[in-house]
Amino acid sequence: LSDNNVALEQFEEYYSQYPNGTYIQEVLYQLTLLSNQIDTQKSKKYANILIENFPNSIYANNNIQSIARN
Repeated sequence: LSDNNVALEQFEEYYSQYPNGTYIQEVLYQLTLLSNQIDTQKSKKYANILIENFPNSIYANNNIQSIARN
């Protein structure tokens, strides 16, 4: 679990520093999945950002849409 926390912190840092960065779609995807284990509301927030800003992204898949709905 500590590795997930470290990864979550690093992805959150990337997101805060580069909200329009090259890897933002994957970062939002990872943030959604990693935070879903810890904070479902935060996970839902990231899922919705991904879906709203990148609706055609390969990362806006059924799993992410399911998280956003729940």
